[in-house]
Amino acid sequence: MTARTETAPSDLRRSLGTVKGAAVMLNIVLGAGLLILPGLAVRRAGDHALIAWGLCALAALPLLAVFVILGRRFPDAGGIGHFAARAFGPAMAPAVSFILLGAVAIGLPSIALTGGYYAAGAVGGAPHLWAAGLVVAGLLLNLLSAERAARVNQAMALVLLVLLGAIAVTGAVLVPPSPAALPLLPEGGLRAIDWGLALAPFMMIFFAFTGWEIASNLSEEFSDPRRDFPRAMFLSFAVAVALYLVMAWIAQTRDLGGRFETPFAAIMDGRFGAIGGRAVAAVVVVMILANLAAAIWGVSRMIFARARDRTLPHGLAGLRQGQPMRAALVLVTVLLAVIAADAAGLTGVETLLAIAGQNFLILYGVAAAALLRLADGGGIGLWAGRLLAGLSVLLVVALALAQGGSLIYPLVLSVLGWLAHRHARRRDITGGGRAGLRPENR
Repeated sequence: MTARTETAPSDLRRSLGTVKGAAVMLNIVLGAGLLILPGLAVRRAGDHALIAWGLCALAALPLLAVFVILGRRFPDAGGIGHFAARAFGPAMAPAVSFILLGAVAIGLPSIALTGGYYAAGAVGGAPHLWAAGLVVAGLLLNLLSAERAARVNQAMALVLLVLLGAIAVTGAVLVPPSPAALPLLPEGGLRAIDWGLALAPFMMIFFAFTGWEIASNLSEEFSDPRRDFPRAMFLSFAVAVALYLVMAWIAQTRDLGGRFETPFAAIMDGRFGAIGGRAVAAVVVVMILANLAAAIWGVSRMIFARARDRTLPHGLAGLRQGQPMRAALVLVTVLLAVIAADAAGLTGVETLLAIAGQNFLILYGVAAAALLRLADGGGIGLWAGRLLAGLSVLLVVALALAQGGSLIYPLVLSVLGWLAHRHARRRDITGGGRAGLRPENR
């Protein structure tokens, strides 16, 4: 069977429904941060940590709604790049896509390295080899057909939820609250809340609420995007938030013994000994494998979309069994190169995550601005859409100002995307052809 190289919008198979779509999204969103961030939040915010998680969930809800509305109305593998092109012109698609690719190129290796360190700590070996193995395993899962890969993602999401549920039940039921642990709420109740303290870990926690911008790349593959895409988005959000809050509650109300970086390993160690810590490490590895496989699925679709409109080399738009395998191979090669750079001491996980988080925040702002421009009818209530979009834009600006940091990296990426777009247009004008371009990208 030969691989298909000619592409059209219908080439990506519509294999996703509400449940399968939500499973893929959960695998994209849920990462090792779920088992790490609750402890770090307790160290920074103390008895205000759970409040900080609640504030993050509330802040993320309007941003999620932005992607729901845009994905429902404009289902496309280009995701946020496609939305930006609709709102601001074709040059925005590659500029935004490059910012996202720049985020995942350094964010996904950081996630893989987290799994590598957990695996190496539990059974030995080199963390970077474990990380590379997880990335390759994620690619292998994407070698399956689109339908089989969707079923595997659904099964992995189910296994992951069962394992996380087991950890939650163990922490909540089998490990009673300790007198040395923090209370659920600050002494004095809600009236005694120190909002400065509650907001202290906000940006760190907010990283756990990224991922739905990548999930928007799946919208084209839903059998009924107008119905199932919103359902899958909100279902995945509800499940993720429930897990976050339960894990945050456990971390805050149990004695972690000062092990804030590995709070649930500390809890499991205290209850079951060394085998408990190894069990947590196994859950982290499974979680990260699911996370990487789903992220490779989602990001390869964006590369496919940019190759389909010839911003990237058109050869990357080739499909095999409904999967953009060439795009996935290029993505994985970049991820492995970043892991190798970290092994050589050229990068650091903390720096990579901080830069990736900034890029994701910018992308949320772009999506909100796109909705502000597009909320003029066509199924979106004028004032409701503009109110939601305006609120989201203000929220992103406030978070960006609070976070600080340099904008050089995303600016360079956006310029590269613009230059790629200009090159594609020049090639079309001089006779390269426009057959692969969609109307909004011409």
